[in-house]
Amino acid sequence: MLYRALERRCARYSNIHPVHGNVMSFEPDGRTDLIFLGGLLMYLNEEDVIALLRRLLPFLEPGGMMLCRESTVRGDTVVRRGDYQAVYRSVPDYRRIFGQCGLSIRHVERNEPYVLMQMGCELVKTWKETVPERFQALRGIGHLTYFMFRLGNPWITRVSKFLGIPFPKLENHFFVLEPGMS
Repeated sequence: MLYRALERRCARYSNIHPVHGNVMSFEPDGRTDLIFLGGLLMYLNEEDVIALLRRLLPFLEPGGMMLCRESTVRGDTVVRRGDYQAVYRSVPDYRRIFGQCGLSIRHVERNEPYVLMQMGCELVKTWKETVPERFQALRGIGHLTYFMFRLGNPWITRVSKFLGIPFPKLENHFFVLEPGMS
């Protein structure tokens, strides 16, 4: 369903080619200026990330770039197991991995809208764990949290940093990569 929506949204652009399938067996048709991997690497173990990036690198045109958007953590890697499996890596971990693949980081940028959303989700989750169910009023708390974050942005994201509190647990970053060692 999501892929079909992506195809419809990209249909008017002749230079965008969405791909649906097993990323580990994907073979590009030819060289391209941009390879976008959005929220994909966190679902692969490190060996598969390295294998995939090394395999895709030769398909970049000279001067081309890779853009990765990944959920990140501040400290050590966090591995989720069970129904939802993911590997959350830190920015330094991604720097190391990209370097092993022959990629240089041109630019790294924190995805602020994602961070705001994650802050809200983590606050609501803490509220649910702390307040007895009959007093939770989740609909009202959800709307209030959303309003508070919209009104308080960009200052709200600076409060935890100023106080030295690692919040939220999950962040998200864009990595602009190019061939060559950093």
